Amino acid sequence: MNIEKALTIPGWMSETELLWLAQAAAKVPKGGSIVEIGSYKGRSTCALAENTEARVYSVDIWSECGTDGWYYDVFCANTAHLTNVRPMNHASIWAARKAVKLSRRFDLIFIDAAHDEYNVRQDIMAWQPLLAEGGTFCGHDYGFAGWPDVKRIVDELIPGVEVVDTIWIAP
Repeated sequence: MNIEKALTIPGWMSETELLWLAQAAAKVPKGGSIVEIGSYKGRSTCALAENTEARVYSVDIWSECGTDGWYYDVFCANTAHLTNVRPMNHASIWAARKAVKLSRRFDLIFIDAAHDEYNVRQDIMAWQPLLAEGGTFCGHDYGFAGWPDVKRIVDELIPGVEVVDTIWIAP
């Protein structure tokens, strides 16, 4: 698995988590699709996209993360070498609604956007129905003390998740 570039990008994902994402992405077939909700500077995006021939949609609201789109520019610079990445500078719910209208399904859905109760619940409810048959539905920061709502809402909506470091994986 190739996570060298990902490790050079600032972010909160551990090496173990990056490796898990790389392995999950490698299982998605050519012609498949991955959506990542919350991309920040592209650390997890690189772990996903460098290990798959699938298309990777990266959804984030970079325009609200810094002045004059600075974070978006950083994300684009960090992922410029990846031809399979499609950034979507939109709120999660808007992007999910667009995917519904396009009848799009995803082989891997990774949620790592806002971590409060309302947004975690909304992201799970909006994106889970867009999972392709046999796909992987997962997210980040499960059990992380700084974001207690993530574990609570995931346990409520998706009982029995598997956990790798702080990545939750739906059964």
